[in-house]
Amino acid sequence: MLRGLYASYAGMRAMLMRQEVTASNLANADSVGYKQDFAVIQAYPRRELTRIEGGGKAVELGTVGDGRGGSLVGSVRTDFAQGALKETGMATDLALEGEAFFAVRRGNEILYTRAGNFGVDSQGRLVTASGDPVLGEDGNPLQVEGRDFAVGADGSVSVDGEPRGRLMLAAFDDPASLVKAGEGLFAGRGARPADGVAVRQGYLESSNVDAVEQMVSMIECFRAYESGQRIIQAQDRTLQKLIEQVGKV
Repeated sequence: MLRGLYASYAGMRAMLMRQEVTASNLANADSVGYKQDFAVIQAYPRRELTRIEGGGKAVELGTVGDGRGGSLVGSVRTDFAQGALKETGMATDLALEGEAFFAVRRGNEILYTRAGNFGVDSQGRLVTASGDPVLGEDGNPLQVEGRDFAVGADGSVSVDGEPRGRLMLAAFDDPASLVKAGEGLFAGRGARPADGVAVRQGYLESSNVDAVEQMVSMIECFRAYESGQRIIQAQDRTLQKLIEQVGKV
């Protein structure tokens, strides 16, 4: 009976964590370049239980888990599927078609993003919405101050017809290794130059969140959580009757 209580609790806890992920996706449905997360639910792992008696002898008590110990969130992963491109007409708005990221510098760290809603700061650098400089393929911030800012499909940058370098476009053999660093940025190692990627000037990539799908997921989480509550209440009533009956014997 107690095992059933623990299994129900584990399932409810997993649904709470899944709902947190879903809520975050919905909150960022309109964030430029946002990549949705999803929680991977798995069965609670098998655990052998033993009791150590006198003399150090281990006595087997049984197992927990093995598909009967409830569920848990094994991991939270990111879906890097391409979001829809939206035309803005702004010269500093850039979007990527293909599996790649823009590279930016924050302090001494290079981070990566799909959010191309850039601007120009007081130093004439191309920067993110948070003020982090966007890097060229030489690893230095791109200087883009001028009247006519243009970016080619290959990432080449020119101002008033004068070449200013090329955007650093990074790709990863294992995008799942990237870790979200906030504000649409990712941290990771193993970056390499991207191939087969096109830069679209005057466009922004929308988030890849399907709001309807996320709302359905939230309802599923709520109903599963409620079911766990009812199961715990039923088991509690059964335990109460058992205690009352044993007490009368």
